[in-house]
Amino acid sequence: EALDFEAAERAFARCEDYQGIQFAKRVDSLNDSMKQRAEVSAYFERFDEAESIYREIDRKDLAVELRQRCGDWFKVYQLIQSGGGDDAALSAALSQLGRYYFEKGLFRKATEYFSQCNDALKLIDCYYRTNDFKNLEKLVEAAPTDPVILTQLATRLLSVGLY
Repeated sequence: EALDFEAAERAFARCEDYQGIQFAKRVDSLNDSMKQRAEVSAYFERFDEAESIYREIDRKDLAVELRQRCGDWFKVYQLIQSGGGDDAALSAALSQLGRYYFEKGLFRKATEYFSQCNDALKLIDCYYRTNDFKNLEKLVEAAPTDPVILTQLATRLLSVGLY
């Protein structure tokens, strides 16, 4: 926490912690002491503190990256909504939130996220599980020419006798 990376590297070496040595070297090579403080906070699992440091230095992109690394997709989504990410990060966050609700069996909630990130395969699965065959039929017209998606759609629609 004192940002003495030489001492940290020696301590990790005494403990034979190779990942710790690599961490100390990586953080020492950062050019900004605030970034170093944030990474050390993240190492000690004080993610809120690390995020606030990144916000303080106006680096929401690094805060988004931090939350992605620790798998806190709700926070990733919040940070992106407040202007801290790009389209790829938004799509990944939406997909992960959809998966979260899908795994919980909350398929209607999952469809909200999967439709926003255009994950057609997961949408097909959600619509099928919720017996929402009207939206499943709409996907046929909007579906890309991807044979995997079209095969899934055909399989699901045939199983209920719609085509």
